[in-house]
Amino acid sequence: WAWVAFCAVVVAMLAVDLLLFGRGGGAITFGAAAIWSVVWTAIGVAFYGVLLAWEGSGPANEYLAGFLIEKSLSIDNLFVFALLFSYFAIPIALQRRVVAMRSRAGMPRRVLASCAWYGTPGTRSRYRPRWLVFAKTRRS
Repeated sequence: WAWVAFCAVVVAMLAVDLLLFGRGGGAITFGAAAIWSVVWTAIGVAFYGVLLAWEGSGPANEYLAGFLIEKSLSIDNLFVFALLFSYFAIPIALQRRVVAMRSRAGMPRRVLASCAWYGTPGTRSRYRPRWLVFAKTRRS
């Protein structure tokens, strides 16, 4: 039941992010972007607290390490987006749509990678060779 609840929460958050906030056509203000960044980061850190209370420090610290790595990679992505938007002179009004399209295009691959990595709970090591296939395409 925990995996079902987790997946339902993730799908709900994706729906809120992509369907509710990803549909606007205009530019996002710096203040709005900062607020939503803090909100999503707080949700991620709160999940660390849930894992810490539920599973103990081992799994919680593994999650926190992965969370911090993903945060640093997202900052790297922001820099790359800024360079590409500047180089190709993409208008500010269209930048939001470009980022949303990139996010939607990458989701199926992330779902497949997650399924290959986790497979059946408790058998992660058995799926390691399949994960390496996805690791080669991680930085697109």
